[in-house]
Amino acid sequence: MSIIECYECGKEISDKAIACPKCGCPVGDIVNNPDFQEQSLESANFYQDRGIQRMESGNNQGALSDFEKVISIVPNHPLIQETYLNLGFVQARLGNSAKALESNNKAIEINPRYKEALKNKELLIQGIKREQLWQGISKVLLVPIGIIIFAFARIALKVLFRSIFSS
Repeated sequence: MSIIECYECGKEISDKAIACPKCGCPVGDIVNNPDFQEQSLESANFYQDRGIQRMESGNNQGALSDFEKVISIVPNHPLIQETYLNLGFVQARLGNSAKALESNNKAIEINPRYKEALKNKELLIQGIKREQLWQGISKVLLVPIGIIIFAFARIALKVLFRSIFSS
């Protein structure tokens, strides 16, 4: 669902509504109006460009918001696969590997030969595997380290008590 503007009266309404509640203009007429489609595309292009600028400047949260707006405004935007790729890139930067992979897969679904998306998918999968590996290794290492620290603490306490009570 997206919010559209009625071209008759200017009121913002849902694209799922049957008619504008203010003037009664049928939503189908609004959505099928070439002016509306052109305005939507211009708006989506604005958010696409700003999202890229924000992504390049490191404003990942702002870029995420812009790319999501492009998808909601024009889900069949001519560059929608690029939007999903960029969305995945920003999500990865924000530490959400699962959503990044999901967005990247959507780009591949739209264009199965999209080389950048295929390369990013491989990198994301490697990163997720590495992350899972480190989680497993840390669990394995923490137990023996805890046991060793406990053993040293116990020895230190014995030495301390002997030195206190043997004097």
